[in-house]
Amino acid sequence: MLPFDVGVDAESRSGEVGQLLGQGKGFIMHNRGLMTVGAAIECAVSYYIRLENLCHAQLLCEAAIKGRGGQLVLVGDEEVKVCDDTVGKVLMLSSPMTTQARSTTHG
Repeated sequence: MLPFDVGVDAESRSGEVGQLLGQGKGFIMHNRGLMTVGAAIECAVSYYIRLENLCHAQLLCEAAIKGRGGQLVLVGDEEVKVCDDTVGKVLMLSSPMTTQARSTTHG
């Protein structure tokens, strides 16, 4: 997550934003929203929608757990990688927006 001041002045701090992004496709800016990038506008939009949906699901899960007085259980990096390697790629390929974006950018 990027600090608030980077999101306010992202254009003049583009080098810092690019360095923080690295090889990623997007990030969350503290109290500012989401920023995504892609080889074409279709890619950036599809990544934005996917990240927005993931954030929404995360907030719903946290609210449900806290509403019942429970504790949120965090998953480890290994579990995330296994899930991404098996389920994540299937979901990405089945998304019409992602499929369109991939065909537009040849990748």
